[in-house]
Amino acid sequence: GEDENALSKKTSTQLWHVGDTARVLIASPFKGQLLLNIETDDVIQTHVVEMTSSHMVVPITVTDACWPNAFITATVIRGIDPNAKWQTHRAFGVTRLMTDSTSRQLQITLDAPQVIRPLQSLDVAVKVTDSEGHPVANAAVNLAAVDEGICSLTSFKTPDPLKFFSSKRALGVESSDLFGLLMPEVAKTHAVGGDKPEMDM
Repeated sequence: GEDENALSKKTSTQLWHVGDTARVLIASPFKGQLLLNIETDDVIQTHVVEMTSSHMVVPITVTDACWPNAFITATVIRGIDPNAKWQTHRAFGVTRLMTDSTSRQLQITLDAPQVIRPLQSLDVAVKVTDSEGHPVANAAVNLAAVDEGICSLTSFKTPDPLKFFSSKRALGVESSDLFGLLMPEVAKTHAVGGDKPEMDM
């Protein structure tokens, strides 16, 4: 059998920055061997830890590979005691780790006249800065002049590339094991008698 409560959901409620150390609380129904992974569409980090109690905190480093979000998966297994009552031998849990996208956002300021007459040329100065206010030298900027009335008629919304690229992504790593197929170990019985045919002497 399996248990889905191996990982606390607290980590998924806050934004993490690259370089942060996240303290992941593992809440397992039993102690055992822990496999803790950081995953996106690939396995980024792997930690194997001996859990001496059913709850423990494991520190992990948030790297750039975790952007825009990663998943923390935890699998806890324990040994089988054939003399003990049959019980769950594997617990599994997963939670999302969201990273802050503020440092990836560019700021654009335009310096242009408030009013321009038909058939006049328009000079626009464009300044692009990063999240700390430093100029960005090689930014690609698309500049469009569109009638505001047309935008209102078509309910046009200005695209937000950062929101698109930093949106939540699904976990791309599939986890599987054979613990769900475990059966209790049953003591062998020795049958007496039976219907075995007699052998000719």
